[in-house]
Amino acid sequence: MGRPPLPVGTWGDISVHATASGRHEARARYRDYDGVTRYARRVGDTPRKAKAALTQALANRAHTVGEEITADSRLTDLAAMWADTLSDRSDSTRHAYRQSLDQHVLPALGGRRLREVTTQTVERTLNTITERHGPATARRARTVLSQVMALALRMDALDRNPVTDSKQISSPKPEPRALTAAELEQVRDAVAAHEAKSRSKADLADVVETQIATGARIGEVLALRWEDVDLDAGTVTIAGTVALTAEPPRRPFRQDHPKTSSSRRTLRLPDFGVAVLLRRSVEGPQSDLVFPSSRDTVRDTGGVRKSLRLALKGTGLEWVSTHTFRRTVATALRDPEVAAAVLGNGPEIARRHYVERAAMAPDVRNVLDQLAPQSGA
Repeated sequence: MGRPPLPVGTWGDISVHATASGRHEARARYRDYDGVTRYARRVGDTPRKAKAALTQALANRAHTVGEEITADSRLTDLAAMWADTLSDRSDSTRHAYRQSLDQHVLPALGGRRLREVTTQTVERTLNTITERHGPATARRARTVLSQVMALALRMDALDRNPVTDSKQISSPKPEPRALTAAELEQVRDAVAAHEAKSRSKADLADVVETQIATGARIGEVLALRWEDVDLDAGTVTIAGTVALTAEPPRRPFRQDHPKTSSSRRTLRLPDFGVAVLLRRSVEGPQSDLVFPSSRDTVRDTGGVRKSLRLALKGTGLEWVSTHTFRRTVATALRDPEVAAAVLGNGPEIARRHYVERAAMAPDVRNVLDQLAPQSGA
């Protein structure tokens, strides 16, 4: 009865013999992933060096997956395979990931073999990206690199993901800042003054008022269709957002769900919100969209942000962005649970990123009075 075959990906005893050149050759039988047993060889100046070289080569070869990806494959090759798996992501996510891959990950590590992408190498690379481009860019690069290396793990080319053990990238989180009632009126005045002297169509004020009336993201407001609006009931349904196509030239389009599918929601409008939309339904452009572009297409969020910056230039309110209106709504609501339901995110997100912390602590005197000294004590 013959001896049993080697398990796939393993090797037999290593033998070493001298060569005619005076060096030493180490040899061993290795069973590849195609099931075929072959001889592997390495040469060294001494028997020990030859055996060590062969052992290392066999260990690396054990990570082979067919003839596609091995521990000796370059990160560039694996990254190309990973990029092909992004078809189920949104256009904006695909663009952001590919941009991070092409501009930051591959220039730094693309030429390395997978076994050379160590945790130390990952940390050094991410630190450099942080210094040059900031923590947000580095965090995205870390996410992309982790997903690429996770693919190597699934393909048995590596035993562990070196990104997992790398240090997380942190940055101080600024306290959310909302507009006071006086500042909000200043913004309204500045927008009105800007539109009065603008040659383009004047509807920035309506966009701002709709954001304030709903707490919706700017993309969600620009994605509103008249079929999402019920003026009789005084409600709007946030059912989509504006995204950009992944391939250049990048154009805005209406995505048929908000930022996350779970954030679809119907909101009851305050009276001023109903008044704005009622007026637009009569006087506004004839379109399926509530806020179309001048060509009756989906409007780019970047254009609205630019218009707001121009309107607020020189007012002392240059720090205000379209996102500030969401924070202002959340802060007015105060309760993170209520704010989360209106904004379309979780209570913890609302608490950390949207509700401005009150300068005055809550009045708890009625509770503390219960701890007062007892009479006669």
